[in-house]
Amino acid sequence: MRINNRRVSDLAWDDDARVGLEQALAGAERATLEEAYCYVSQDGSQRVGPHHEVMDDVMVLNRDAVYGCAARMRASTDTAFSEGWPLPFEESRLARSDRVKALQHLGRHMRDMDKVPIYTGQ
Repeated sequence: MRINNRRVSDLAWDDDARVGLEQALAGAERATLEEAYCYVSQDGSQRVGPHHEVMDDVMVLNRDAVYGCAARMRASTDTAFSEGWPLPFEESRLARSDRVKALQHLGRHMRDMDKVPIYTGQ
């Protein structure tokens, strides 16, 4: 599957979009999965933070998904939230180092969309 991170979709990100991405990625190579999600476990069984969609057989960024994922990931990385507060989303269950890497991945996509990343990992 081709990937075009300069092409950005403004379609709503919802369960239908997420399911469509999962179906399109059935049998995809690991590198494609690592681009589609901000975190993929070593064995590939856990995938967190989908932020692409497939349009015309090309995987493109979904603006709402990038922003939503980055906001959830940032909240789960912030010490004020991650120490003692149970967070209601799957990103909070990742190791802090994995959350930081995921935020750096999302930051790259924010730059792809000509936006300033909300987190630089520094």
